[in-house]
Amino acid sequence: MTVTKKPSKPQESNERAELRRSQILDAAYKVFSEKGYRDTTVADVAQVLGMGHGTFYRYFTNKHDIFEQVMNSALLRVAKVIASEDPKATNTLAEYRGQVERIGSGMLDLLDSDPAIPRLLFYEAMGISPELDEKIQRVWELSGEVTETYLINGKSKGFLRADLDTSVAALAINALIFEGGRRVVRSADKATAKRRWLKTLVEMIFGGIGS
Repeated sequence: MTVTKKPSKPQESNERAELRRSQILDAAYKVFSEKGYRDTTVADVAQVLGMGHGTFYRYFTNKHDIFEQVMNSALLRVAKVIASEDPKATNTLAEYRGQVERIGSGMLDLLDSDPAIPRLLFYEAMGISPELDEKIQRVWELSGEVTETYLINGKSKGFLRADLDTSVAALAINALIFEGGRRVVRSADKATAKRRWLKTLVEMIFGGIGS
C-alpha cells in the first residue's frame, strides 16, 4: 500500500505564496490593460482582490515592478506563437506556405483574443523606463531572429529569393503581423479584418507587390 505524504508546512506556504502572487499578477494584467500604466495605482490592483496594500508589497516592490512582470507574461505569449513550429520541418512549397499561414493566423488570433496584449505592447510599455524599453527592444530583436530561421529555411530550399535579406525581411514581416493585430483589435468586423491581413501578408511573402 502506497502512502502519500502530506506536503510539509513550508511547501504549503510556498504554494500559497505562489498562488497569491499569480492572483495579483492576473489582477494587475486586467487593470493595466483597462486603465493604462499611468492611471493605474497599487490600490486599484489591491481592490480587485479585496486585499490591503501591505499584502501587495509582500510580493512586489512597486507598480513598476509588477508592470514589468505583466509585460514578461505578455511577451512570452507572443514568443511562444512565433516559435510554435519547427522552422526546418517543411520540405515543399505547399508545406512552407501552410506553415506561414498557421503562424500568422496564430499571432492574429492571439492579439484578437487578448486585446490586452496589443494595448500593453504598443501603447503602454514604451517610455516608462529605459530598462523596460531595452527589454522590449531585445524581445523584438529575438522575435526577428526566430522569424528569420523560417526565412532561412525557405531560402535554402528555393521557396524564397536567393538574394533575400532574411534579417530585414524577418523584422518587416513581424511588423506587419503586429500592425495587423493592432488593426484587427480595433476593427468592427474582426473576422474579415483578420482574413484580409493574413491573405495580404502571405501574398506579399510569396508573390511580392510588383506587377
